[in-house]
Amino acid sequence: MLELRPIDQTSYDDLVQMYKESFSGFPWFEDLSHSEVEARVSKHMGQRGFAGILGSVDNEPVGASWWNTPTLAELAEEKGPEVARFATSYAHHHLVWERELLVRPRYQGRGYSLPLRKAFLASLELGRTLVLTRMRDDNVGTLKTGEAVGFRPTSIVTPSKKEGAFHRVYYLLVER
Repeated sequence: MLELRPIDQTSYDDLVQMYKESFSGFPWFEDLSHSEVEARVSKHMGQRGFAGILGSVDNEPVGASWWNTPTLAELAEEKGPEVARFATSYAHHHLVWERELLVRPRYQGRGYSLPLRKAFLASLELGRTLVLTRMRDDNVGTLKTGEAVGFRPTSIVTPSKKEGAFHRVYYLLVER
């Protein structure tokens, strides 16, 4: 059974290991050094409003979801002006960027990503919230869980590092 708990500083080593494993396999196939992974995870953990959920089975970390709450300026700087323009059309909503939804490769296909994503959304206590994320068109599992919880595609598409693949920005409006 999947046990969920908030990510904190004690989760760092687990997040680094899961990130490295997850991005070394399909559909990413990134050959990242340990220091590159640490830099990415540390950057995310240091961003405004960082929060997340770690999922474990029998005390073994199997997956995680994490997010942050950027300002429109930070969003424009990192994701581009088109994404920031889209977000301004929901200016009366709080802004959340879902950074990562990871499941270790050996645990993929067992239904862990959907409860992680649902737990992320259930944790939002900001009132009216615009949740944005970016999903790659060949990451079918992530797309399916996104659609299952109500994410809808925007018209914003950017090339991926992988030749022939694209990222699309998705959004979800949460009304609480």
